[in-house]
Amino acid sequence: MNTAILIPDRTEDQTNHRLPDCQDKIPKKASRRRQRRGIDVAPSRVMLKTLFHDHSGYLCAVLLLLYCAQALSQPPGNFWKHLRIRDESIHFQEELSHFYQNRKEHPAWIINGSFTMQGNTLIRILRDSDQHGLRPDDYHLQIINTMLQSLHNLDESETFQLDALLSDAFITYASHLVYGRITPETLGAEWKIEHKKVDFAGLLRDALSKNAIEKTLERLQPSHPGYNELRQELARYRRIAQTGGWQVIPSGPTIQKGTTGARVDLLRERLVDSGDLVLDNPSVYQSFEDLLEEDIRRFQQNHGLKSDGIVGRDTLAELNVPVEKRIDQIMVNLERFRSLPDNLGERYIALNIPDFELKVIEDQHIVMTIRAIVGRQDWCTPAFLSSEITHVVLNPYWYVPAIIANKEILPMIIKYPSYLKKNRIKVIPQKDGSYKLRQEPGPLNALGRIKFVFQNDCGCYLHDTPAKDLFDKFDRAFSHGCVRIEKPLDLAEYLLREDPKWTRDQLAIMIDKGGNPKTIWLPEPVPIYFLYFTAWVEDDGVVNFRKDVYGQDEVLKKRLNMDSSTVTLKLNRQQEAEYGE
Repeated sequence: MNTAILIPDRTEDQTNHRLPDCQDKIPKKASRRRQRRGIDVAPSRVMLKTLFHDHSGYLCAVLLLLYCAQALSQPPGNFWKHLRIRDESIHFQEELSHFYQNRKEHPAWIINGSFTMQGNTLIRILRDSDQHGLRPDDYHLQIINTMLQSLHNLDESETFQLDALLSDAFITYASHLVYGRITPETLGAEWKIEHKKVDFAGLLRDALSKNAIEKTLERLQPSHPGYNELRQELARYRRIAQTGGWQVIPSGPTIQKGTTGARVDLLRERLVDSGDLVLDNPSVYQSFEDLLEEDIRRFQQNHGLKSDGIVGRDTLAELNVPVEKRIDQIMVNLERFRSLPDNLGERYIALNIPDFELKVIEDQHIVMTIRAIVGRQDWCTPAFLSSEITHVVLNPYWYVPAIIANKEILPMIIKYPSYLKKNRIKVIPQKDGSYKLRQEPGPLNALGRIKFVFQNDCGCYLHDTPAKDLFDKFDRAFSHGCVRIEKPLDLAEYLLREDPKWTRDQLAIMIDKGGNPKTIWLPEPVPIYFLYFTAWVEDDGVVNFRKDVYGQDEVLKKRLNMDSSTVTLKLNRQQEAEYGE
């Protein structure tokens, strides 16, 4: 007459466990309710050691009813796994499981059948997420609005589903503010910074308990200088688009001093429309001189162009970029801001590839700006790279990468037999029987006189160059992937300033002395970041745009507009992941 019953944990797969003679005795009403909540109707494994033989069917039915009642009281452990609610995927199943377990499965946003003020606040914030360049559709808003319209007609299961959608929307939006929608790692970046870990379930719990949904989400926004300013520019450019944008200026002769006519009128209107020219009475300005040449120069500076005050081909091309494309450009770069960690360090070096400039930052202030030369389009410098400069090499060797040796050096040797000797390149035998080309230190060395070394998988580094004239160009994508800098001695002096043995004069003496390479380790490693921003706001409050030199804006734009994209960033980089100079 004793019974022994084993009911395993309900997270176990339940699909293959049936109880003969009892399975079909599940009450139909309970079955339908469980199906609506996404719970498997099949019971867990129940082992009955001994039963009343004459009343086995009755006892099975009682046990199954008790089990169904328990299952309906709270979602089982696997309730959230791969859960879809009205064809909407739940993005943060594990976090929601922890959140609702902590609440004993009680709803958070719908109390006693009424939608809370906290819920209304969340809906408003999600609707305004486009102000950050995000997409409100990513946060279940359409189905949430539909369900809210019939809130009082929802049964208990549907009410819980609505509540879960709201919680998932909060966590999804919060994660987008903290980490971005697309992380640089998914684009093949050498991005090895660990973001701070966020307990999103705990974050939501605290926000609700303190009635602080809005303040909590505001605190998660990127704190980097320029993020909010770029958001303001997004709003301004959207207002420009709503009024029709600006007209295209037809191609024609260069517009400069003395030029008059219809194209000058269009140029004036274009600058006024974008806010680059503010005039009390624009119609009185008839000639190019009257437009104030400085306004054209300012426009050129803010777009990375030669600031000569002349509207030539390049300046005209930037003037004719549609406002819609500028809006896309701002949105893409807001996403890049969100992918950055909150803290890049008290002191660090940042290279912005499209701007062709390297900046030294201390306490959020720029203390040094150096012009840079980055990789060509077929030898891209890695965008979004993070590492630490550990040492400096004076009078470095240049070990020529095999791909450069085969594609560029070998044809020169065939054409000019004395090429190796003239350029101080030696053939160095290797233990495996192969050979490497090594250029000796000196004024002809492709790396110049100083090399800055930091760990990365691409074999990339900063270095000097003998080709100083290229720094006078405005588009400076000429290298094989490594980054040439205009003032290597200035940077070396800065990095070694805490080592009294290596003053600027001592560095110069060692360089002039020549000889074998000299390695100098930094007192402390200094973080370095390769970034890729084509739109940002300067300290003076003026938005800047740059050309998308590697086409990465378009790649990221496609990823951001696709729910499950498989777009791959195509970097024309040598497959051996080894950079030259």
